[in-house]
Amino acid sequence: MSFMLDGDICYRAAYARGKDFYPRTDIGEAQRPVAGKHKIVLPIQATLQPHKQLHVRLFPWSLKATDNLYFNIQECIFETTEIQ
Repeated sequence: MSFMLDGDICYRAAYARGKDFYPRTDIGEAQRPVAGKHKIVLPIQATLQPHKQLHVRLFPWSLKATDNLYFNIQECIFETTEIQ
């Protein structure tokens, strides 16, 4: 999975197979914000059965004392391989 992230935020990214998002697998984290637009590439190693879903979440936070958090995600790409 890859995407362009624009915003002064920290984040944790994770995926899960269930809608309740448990258990989850963390796939990336930035504990310090990177200012400006930059590309994030995160590995997802998951096998899905036909017609099943994979849920992906980004948990953002700020190190600044603020009630507002703004960021932009663009060009989100999932590359997959089909196994028969």
